[in-house]
Amino acid sequence: MMTRALAVGIALLNLGAVQSRAADQWQATSQSMTDLLGEGYRLVSVAAPTPQLRVFFLSNAASVAKCSEEQVLKNPPPAPRPDEKGVPKFDPREFVPQLETKIECSKLTKAKP
Repeated sequence: MMTRALAVGIALLNLGAVQSRAADQWQATSQSMTDLLGEGYRLVSVAAPTPQLRVFFLSNAASVAKCSEEQVLKNPPPAPRPDEKGVPKFDPREFVPQLETKIECSKLTKAKP
């Protein structure tokens, strides 16, 4: 089942690339992935180009959408402090990372002829 979904996703992306024009573009939408699924979109493929980023591709009969989910560090680690000899030192126990999940969806809009 997963192989079939992946094959369909790749075919859909290739079809979109062949039929797309230079003016076609992804346009952000305020809709969530749940909203899109409720409108009849279905999940076609998931790509994870990095451990912090996943991109979900969805389609319905006439449209393509994508939703990206990204983990972002909210607080940078503190600057290393010099020890008694002046050598920079960083103690990882002093840093507690705070992550934020950003989710954005967009739809592929076709250029008008």
